Amino acid sequence: MNGKIFYIYRKIFFIFLLFIFFTNNVYGEKIIFNFTGTVLKEDLKNLLAWKKYLEDGTSLKVEIEFSRTYAEATNNLINGKVDIAYICSSTYATIENSKGIVFFTTPIINNQPVYYAYLVALKNSPFKTVEDFQGKLFAFTDPESTSGTLALLHYLQKQNIEPNVFFRKIIYTYDHGQSINAVLSGFVDGATVDSLVFEQWKTRHPMEAKKIKIIKTFGPFPVSPIVIRKNLPSKVVKILRSKFANMDKDPIGKRILKNLGIDRFVLKKLNSYESIRNLITEHE
Repeated sequence: MNGKIFYIYRKIFFIFLLFIFFTNNVYGEKIIFNFTGTVLKEDLKNLLAWKKYLEDGTSLKVEIEFSRTYAEATNNLINGKVDIAYICSSTYATIENSKGIVFFTTPIINNQPVYYAYLVALKNSPFKTVEDFQGKLFAFTDPESTSGTLALLHYLQKQNIEPNVFFRKIIYTYDHGQSINAVLSGFVDGATVDSLVFEQWKTRHPMEAKKIKIIKTFGPFPVSPIVIRKNLPSKVVKILRSKFANMDKDPIGKRILKNLGIDRFVLKKLNSYESIRNLITEHE
């Protein structure tokens, strides 16, 4: 009888060890990949493909998460609530010297580590210059967005124009895609948006894109980077480095990059973000 009980307990213990092994090696290290308006949120299918690419052949279990605002993204990074994040250049410029954040990789777009701000309006609208938007309803993305806010504010400041007086009303959409849709629907007269997000949107909505025109381009600006928390386990960092460095060489990874409008990732900082910090300081 005792032998039978021993056998049962040994079997239970063995199953328990298998469970621990399965949990640690199949599910692996869970990491949270955070996004803001630096990507087109409606393209969730592509982001899930990115998640799967990072997981395939590794011990990672990746969870996709969106921050509602750039300020929330900053707080989540500093507090260690996310592990890796694709953030706006302005967010990085603000937290570049934070102890808990480490620069991870630079996206290369059209063979350059830069992006632009587009001032957009309906094609059949009368607007041709920035000054034509006086007294109009305008959409900014996020108060901290380089392309969605700071670029145009800087331009207006150089012209000695007070935004709150110049525009009839300013709204914040907190999403580049929503800013584009606000223009398309006629809800606002114009908006400034991230060039990368706009180009993604054009590929998703070619017919609607014909109804939008670019009034003015601002930039170039240092591209929005990907960062990681400093105390991320070295094993995880090693896996991520390999995955990102080889993404453009992998057929699946290359397709994801194409859908994101990115050529490849470079695992070093190619830009100085001082110019972005200056924009932020001017409007504080």
